[in-house]
Amino acid sequence: MKYISFDGNSLINCTRQLPAGNYFLDIAVFSLYRLKVNSVLQCCGPARAPHGYARCDRIKLAVSEPVNLLEIEVLYYDKAGRSLYLPSQRGFAYFKLEDENGNVITETDGFTVNAGHHRDFAVEEFTDQRHLMEFYDQTRVFQSRWQLHDDNDLPEFLNRGTPLPEPHKILPSKIILRKELTAPQQIIHSSRPAEELAAFSWNGKDGDGFILYDFSRIVTGFFRQSFYASGECELLLGFDELPDEKNFPGSRQWWGNFFCRIKLKKGEKFDFESFEPYTCRYVALWVISGPIPQISPLTVREYAFPEKYLHIPPAVAASPVGRAAVETFRQNTLDLFMDCPGRERAAWLCDSFFTARTAYLFTGNTDIEEVFLENFLLPESFANLPSGMLPMCYPADTTGAFIPQWAMWFVLQVDEYRYIRNGKRDFANEFKERFLKWHEFFRKYTNADGLLENLPGWNLMEWSTANDFISGIHYPTNLLYSECLMRLYKWYGLPEMRDEAEHIRFITANGITADGRMPDNPAHPVASETAQYFAWLFGGEALRKKLSMNITAHEEFPCGLFIGKFLRFNYLLDSGQHAVLAGEIDEVLRPMAEKTGTLWEKFTGDGSCCHGFASYAAVLLDSLA
Repeated sequence: MKYISFDGNSLINCTRQLPAGNYFLDIAVFSLYRLKVNSVLQCCGPARAPHGYARCDRIKLAVSEPVNLLEIEVLYYDKAGRSLYLPSQRGFAYFKLEDENGNVITETDGFTVNAGHHRDFAVEEFTDQRHLMEFYDQTRVFQSRWQLHDDNDLPEFLNRGTPLPEPHKILPSKIILRKELTAPQQIIHSSRPAEELAAFSWNGKDGDGFILYDFSRIVTGFFRQSFYASGECELLLGFDELPDEKNFPGSRQWWGNFFCRIKLKKGEKFDFESFEPYTCRYVALWVISGPIPQISPLTVREYAFPEKYLHIPPAVAASPVGRAAVETFRQNTLDLFMDCPGRERAAWLCDSFFTARTAYLFTGNTDIEEVFLENFLLPESFANLPSGMLPMCYPADTTGAFIPQWAMWFVLQVDEYRYIRNGKRDFANEFKERFLKWHEFFRKYTNADGLLENLPGWNLMEWSTANDFISGIHYPTNLLYSECLMRLYKWYGLPEMRDEAEHIRFITANGITADGRMPDNPAHPVASETAQYFAWLFGGEALRKKLSMNITAHEEFPCGLFIGKFLRFNYLLDSGQHAVLAGEIDEVLRPMAEKTGTLWEKFTGDGSCCHGFASYAAVLLDSLA
C-alpha cells in the first residue's frame, strides 16, 4: 500500500483533478484531515480509533464540472506525552479513489503533495488535554517533511461506524462592542496570549482595534473570517463560553490558550478558517500590531452531530432545558461520546454512561456507542495501566493515570447497552476475559471484611467536597462495585460474584446511622448527600429500606452537578417523586439553558459550559412526559 508518513508536526495539501462523475474516496489519516472539492469543504475527520488502528472514512463524491479540484489537507501533531483528544501515534495519510463501480483509479501516489504552508507550530499547547494553538503567519512559508512509502506498515483499518458530520451550516455572529485599542509602550512578548494582552487597554473611542462578537448561544465549529491587510499586522482571536467582567474572551479559563493567532502580509487577502473545531459563545478580535485590516463578519462553520439523524421527543423539543440538552448532545457526539467539545474533546467513561442513554433516545440506535465500546475492546492491553484496569478515557494518552470508579461505570454501561438498548453486539462476552481480569484487579484490594479499601489511582466520586472522604474504605465505591458484580453474575453465571456483592451490601448496610444516613467512610462522621444516592441506586432492596433519604436544602456536604445532582434526579424518578423532579430540573438547568443554550459541567460557570453527560436531562424530561 502506498501512503505518506511525516517527520514532526506537519500540514500538507494533497490534490488531484477529476472529470465530472461519481466516485468513492477512502481516507485514513493520523492526526486530522479536511476534504474540499472546488474549494468547498465537504467533510472532516477521521473518527478516532485505539492505538494500532485507524478508522477509514468512505466518502461518496458527485462532481459536475468538466474539471474538478479535489483537495485533502492533512494535519499531523507530533506530540509525545499526555493527550486526551488524539493519542500519540505515527503520522500517516492513505487515500484510495474509486469510480462508481468500485474500480480503483488511484491511491495515495496519484495525488500531488504541496508541503508548503503558513502554519507556525512553534507555539504553546491549546490545552494540556489537546494539542497546539493555531498560528498562521502569512509572511513566512514553512515546509513539512514527508515521505511516500510502499509497504504494509500501517495501522489496521476499521470502518468509521458513525455518521460523517456535514459541515455546511454557517452560524452568524453579531458585534456587541468595538473599541480602539491602546498598545503598551513596551509590548510583552509571550507565548501565552492572555499575558500578552494584559498590557493593552481601550481608550474609550469606538474603533476596530478590539471587536467583541456574540453567537447568542454556545456553538462548536470552525472559525471563518477574511482579512485584507494594507500593511503587515498581527491579530489575536480569543474565545470563550462565558464573558468575564472585562469582556476579555480567552482569559476566564486561565489554564488554557483559547486563542488563534494570525499574522497578515501587506497587500494580501487571507481567508481564515480554523483547522480544528472550537467551542464558544463570545469571540474577541484584537489587532495587536500594525494597521487595522479590512475585516469581514465572523462566522462559525458548525461541527456537530447531523440533525437529520435525530428524532427529538415532543416533551424535549418543547422545553428550554430539552432544547439545550439537544445542543449539548450534538456538540459532544460526533465520532465518540465526549465530555466537552472545547477544552478536551475526550471520550471519558462515566460521562459516557449518561450520554449513551441520551444517544439511544435521540437516534434509536447504538451505532456511536458500539464504536465507543469497541475502542476499549480492541487493544490487547493499555500502556502504563495495571492488568485488569481500563483507561479513564480512550483513545487517549493518560500516562498511567486511571480512575477505578470509572472502570465500574463502564461495566454498567455495557450492561445497559445489551439489556436495555438491545445493542447488536454481545459485548458482555466479547469483554469476558477482560472483565474477569477487572475482577481480579479489585479483589487484590479487598480487606478482611470483604470491602474494597485503599484503591490505587485517582479515586473520584464526583465534583464536590464529598470526594474529600474517598480514601480508605469508601462505602459509595463499594456499593457501585457491588452493582457491577451483580451485572457480571447475570452475564457469566458465577455465583461467587453474586455472593461477594451481597456480602458487601450486608456489611455496608450495618454502617448506616441511627437516623438512616449512609456514611461515606467509616473513618469519618460524614454522610454526604451524594452517598445517599449511591446507596439508594446501588445498595439493593434490603439496604434501601434502612435509608431515611431525608435530604434537606442545607446539606453540610451537598452534591455536585457532575454527577451527584443527576443521581438525585434518578432517585427522584425511581421513587416516583415526579413533580419534585420536574421542578428541580427547571430550577437547576433552565438558567444554564437561558444563558448559553447548553448544559454545564458544574453549577457555576468555572468549568465546561457544554458538557455531554448533562444531555441526559432530555431522557429525564421524556420519562416525565
